[in-house]
Amino acid sequence: PRYLLWHPVDHIHWELAAPSATGGTGQGSRFRIVEAFGGNPDHYVDSVEFVEKLDTSGIALVKRVAGTEIFRLEHHFGTESTGASYRSRMAVGIESGPLRAVFNRMVRPRVFSDAMGTAWLRHNIEEVSMLEHLLPALYAARR
Repeated sequence: PRYLLWHPVDHIHWELAAPSATGGTGQGSRFRIVEAFGGNPDHYVDSVEFVEKLDTSGIALVKRVAGTEIFRLEHHFGTESTGASYRSRMAVGIESGPLRAVFNRMVRPRVFSDAMGTAWLRHNIEEVSMLEHLLPALYAARR
């Protein structure tokens, strides 16, 4: 339910596809994420990613096919003199190696178009802007 609150238009479903070695949602687990950026069915994503990192400094979600990384999403959390910082980086495609040119030219546009990238950028801005409204109540409820 929290996932749906975070972005009520674009978020469709989240589930723990595989727990970490300690049985939770931390590093080593796998998340299944289902979204449609901008509520647009043309920008539908249903994917399972490996949680490479999850701690107080951020999260890194990675997808590999046959050992080759084709997707990486990193969110970095920090503090600034004016409050919190939240920086994101998403890379879709192969960043280096012999398959880079062919994959990025032929496959990547079919599974994650430039229009989807633009829609994701807006999606990310919208969902991060929701945090200031959601987190205080969620933290209060945990106490």
